Amino acid sequence: IRRQRQMCIRDSFFIPRQLPLVLITIASLAVTTTAGIATEDQQFPTPELKAFHDAMHPLVHEAAPAKDAGRIRAAAPDLDAKRSAILRSGTGSATGKAKLELVKLLEAFNSSVTKLVQASKATGNDEAVLTALDDVHTAFGALVAGCPPK
Repeated sequence: IRRQRQMCIRDSFFIPRQLPLVLITIASLAVTTTAGIATEDQQFPTPELKAFHDAMHPLVHEAAPAKDAGRIRAAAPDLDAKRSAILRSGTGSATGKAKLELVKLLEAFNSSVTKLVQASKATGNDEAVLTALDDVHTAFGALVAGCPPK
């Protein structure tokens, strides 16, 4: 029994000494994984979706956090043109139920970009522009997820 107590005491001292190493290892894995996602060149099903993403990305990750509605307003016509290219490309190779779902996603995306363009034309309502951009980002993510792979 005495020997078992000594092992328990030793074990309890062993864990705190190793805890920083374990935490550092976990933290470094999390940072590596997150960095890989952030810097990875995401693949898109169509060149039109990639072009839209490339135009939207700095707005979502730079302009919106800085509440720079002017920058978003200025970029709205470009997003509108890129939206038109996505709509012209249609549903690609999707068929049946997948095609119906993709049409719904395209309609939601189209509507969200329309709202952004309208909010961008209005003056003085920066919050509406920021909200509309967030809606576009959400609809775009759903659209990309719902597209059939290349």
